[in-house]
Amino acid sequence: MTNTATDTKELIDSELQKRIDGIEGLPAIPEIYNELVAELSSEDVSMQKIASIVSKDIAISAKLLQVVKSAYFGVRTEIQSVQQAVNQLGVDTVKGVILSAGVYADSNCDPVAGFSPAGLYRTAAAVGPKARFIAHAFGLARNKADEALTAGMMHDVGKLVLLAGFVAEIKQAVEISRQEQIPFHHAIEKTLGVNDAVLGASLLSSWGFPESIVEAVCFHYEPSKKRSPMPNATTAVHLAYASEHDQNSNLSDSEPTAFDLQYTDSLGITSQLEQFKGLTAESVMQF
Repeated sequence: MTNTATDTKELIDSELQKRIDGIEGLPAIPEIYNELVAELSSEDVSMQKIASIVSKDIAISAKLLQVVKSAYFGVRTEIQSVQQAVNQLGVDTVKGVILSAGVYADSNCDPVAGFSPAGLYRTAAAVGPKARFIAHAFGLARNKADEALTAGMMHDVGKLVLLAGFVAEIKQAVEISRQEQIPFHHAIEKTLGVNDAVLGASLLSSWGFPESIVEAVCFHYEPSKKRSPMPNATTAVHLAYASEHDQNSNLSDSEPTAFDLQYTDSLGITSQLEQFKGLTAESVMQF
């Protein structure tokens, strides 16, 4: 499997694509995000204007402030306003948080079999900042770390697609997962032919997001399926997702980990996975 943004479209057959296209409640880019992008393209853009746009949405502003207080951002000063968040973290970081907060908040999907927009957002709010922190730990440039944040915040958006148009398949996959003792993403692949990561990546690709973000979402379960393993946004998102999954699942020694061991072996970091599971600002500095 090659690692291009068009792969996600090629993985979805025409009949499934027709079903996706017919979903009325399909996730959409929030208007506030579009306003930010438009403002950033203007000649007289300012941080004050950016903060003013974000502040218009009280709910999203609150989520932004909640997320940026995460220890993974390494911010030493208390952030109490949107203006402070924009000034301290930069527009690209704020954009990633706003995108995710808006997409999950605007979803009108009902909870199904333990999946809900609110629950998915809580996971996103944990994985995104952790992915950004891991990217920094690997020495990636600021823009690449911000891509890891956005991809981490959006890694579960494919599950919103499932909630919006594939309720029966979710229920079937949950039962398959229980009976066969396999992860949900393998079970949903048995019912649809693709997993939720591919659905999410396809959606982001249709929105025009960069290939690096699309790839990181597409392969966040099994990055070994792509070529040329190297520390990048895909690596950071996978490690953030897998460590969060294992930590919350309280795995026993006999249960399989969410880490793609073939991939971590290829990067020579398998011996460090226990450190990722208990990731803190201090432990990251040990890598």
